[in-house]
Amino acid sequence: MGIPVLVRSNNIFVREVCQYFLFLVIGEHLAVTSAKTYAERIALFFNFLEYEGLDFRDVRDEHLIRWENQQAKNGVAVDTQIDRCDAVFQLYVWLETRGYITNCVRVPGHNDHLAFTPALTSAPPKGSKRGKAVKHGIVSGVRPNSKGKKFQPTPTFDEVTELYVVADNGDAAFTERNHLLIDWYIQAGVRRHEFGSLTVTQIPNWEKIHELQQASEAYGFLLTVTKGRKPREVPVLPEILERTREYIEGPREEIIKRFKKKYGSDYIIPSEIFLSNKTGRPYNLTSLTNLIKSWFKSAGIAGTGHRLRATYLCALFDAEIEAELELVRKHPETKRNIDYEFVLLRVAERAGHSSPEQLRPYLTYVKKRRNHNGRDFAQLVMELDAAHQRIAYLERALSEKFKQLEESKNQLKLNAK
Repeated sequence: MGIPVLVRSNNIFVREVCQYFLFLVIGEHLAVTSAKTYAERIALFFNFLEYEGLDFRDVRDEHLIRWENQQAKNGVAVDTQIDRCDAVFQLYVWLETRGYITNCVRVPGHNDHLAFTPALTSAPPKGSKRGKAVKHGIVSGVRPNSKGKKFQPTPTFDEVTELYVVADNGDAAFTERNHLLIDWYIQAGVRRHEFGSLTVTQIPNWEKIHELQQASEAYGFLLTVTKGRKPREVPVLPEILERTREYIEGPREEIIKRFKKKYGSDYIIPSEIFLSNKTGRPYNLTSLTNLIKSWFKSAGIAGTGHRLRATYLCALFDAEIEAELELVRKHPETKRNIDYEFVLLRVAERAGHSSPEQLRPYLTYVKKRRNHNGRDFAQLVMELDAAHQRIAYLERALSEKFKQLEESKNQLKLNAK
């Protein structure tokens, strides 16, 4: 099932924590990908404990504070610190309620009638960042203070072009894979774990792709591994499907051949599309995050890979609002104003958001466009943005090539002298 485990550096499993991860997936019906996210946060704390020479049963507030101070010193964002603190504290709440530890946390309805001084203090959650893991209505008493939820930066057109440039590492196979990673984010709006779960069989064959290209239609791509575990359909341009199919039959096939030659029958061909050139295995979520984060850093752009999905959301809002404007223009007698609540619901539905309110800030980011030929406006926006982005990247890449060519010419002239 892929349920995460926690192993010390001496290769000994932390049984109690492994039981907690099992409970999250089996008992709480939490998606494995979400359980892995919590596991990553908890593992960071256990690494800290091991470095400090502490047993997890002896943790006190002072240790959480020391860990938080260390994160702050390393430049970890406050909201990230809160998420990590919540994950660790809720683990200890579970350990307390299950009897693995005693008199460590005062849990409402469980041991709040007992007289003891808790090692880990608690408090009611407050502020805009309450955290998904909050149980029993309490959070850590030393949880960092949230600065309030801010609308995070959304990469601009020029910034996305810059990402394409830094993702071009000179190797055609790697470059195509890297650009596809970006495109699946900004043109299909997939989340990180959804992207990592894409399989070869989900990509249509060449005949279907050519049929879509001839009809200028987007493909109704069914995502089966999603947030909330509810399958949803997203429109995907045939151009992305074409390049993904080329990657599958080209660079991906070369990776498979190399590892089959190295390991023989011991190498099991993964079903996932994107494979690591180093391991021959699918990218894990952390590696995928680190890869895209490195492009943002190299390009000097604020944000992470998830912000590329914000670019997609802005395009959806842009399309839905323009479609509403077109209805106002065509039917002024019955429709006088844009129904922004309907737009919000439409975008939430297409983007797979259970809470439309989370998307409300994006309404201020959209731009107006005109409708053409009565075609689906979201598809038009996707096609136009994809074409413009590709042209911008090629222009930038061509400029760099010309610059290198001029430098080579100048060097040759110097050598000739």
